[in-house]
Amino acid sequence: MKKFLLFFVFALTFAQMTMAGVVDHDKMFEAYLKGDLATWHNELLKYVKNPNLTFSDRCDIANYLYGYIGFIADDKSKRNTARYFMTFFERYYEEMIKSPNYKSMGYLYKAGAYGMKSKIDGSVISNGTKSLSALSDAEKSDPKNPLAIGLRGNVKFYAPGILGGDKKKAVTYFLKAIKILSVNTPKVYRWNYRALQLCVVEAYVQLGEKEKAEAYYQKVMKEEPGFKRLELAYETGEFGIADVD
Repeated sequence: MKKFLLFFVFALTFAQMTMAGVVDHDKMFEAYLKGDLATWHNELLKYVKNPNLTFSDRCDIANYLYGYIGFIADDKSKRNTARYFMTFFERYYEEMIKSPNYKSMGYLYKAGAYGMKSKIDGSVISNGTKSLSALSDAEKSDPKNPLAIGLRGNVKFYAPGILGGDKKKAVTYFLKAIKILSVNTPKVYRWNYRALQLCVVEAYVQLGEKEKAEAYYQKVMKEEPGFKRLELAYETGEFGIADVD
């Protein structure tokens, strides 16, 4: 009986480990907070080379690829790296689009991919149009998809006024996305949640609303004292994605 119980405990533990997936979400989240892109790079290299990925694994990895490729797309020295990871990213999000429960996220990542390609390859107009089309598909598939709402805010934030850009409107999108995610933030989306909060602080700074920027910054830092990426960005006024360390 004792042997049976020991075997049962081992089997249950193994099953839990197997179901957990290959992605170390805690490690990736801590690296994001610290501005440690090197860890993201090294972890993603391991993940995409794993021959035993499940569909769930690929969906999780797609979210980190979405972030990482976006982080390095502006860096000319890392464009070959961006193109390498893009091949996996495209494969994963196309697979997601075919799945009813993941269609909106698949389209969201597709929209992001076209935006990244416009920076990597310099084809802004054609890829920009495709990005907006994919984003609309993401919103239609799930109007409450917080990442799609956040990306719409990003579009509003960076687009010129003549093309519908509106930084104040962007803040409302960011806050709406944050509100949805705050109800229940899966581990894989924790970095997205904090990234959206960083976007709010940046927006207030860009709008010259110093008191709102300071108040929101203090709120976020109280929630997440280890958010070094935001701390440095706020202190320097540089909200780019270069490594903090």
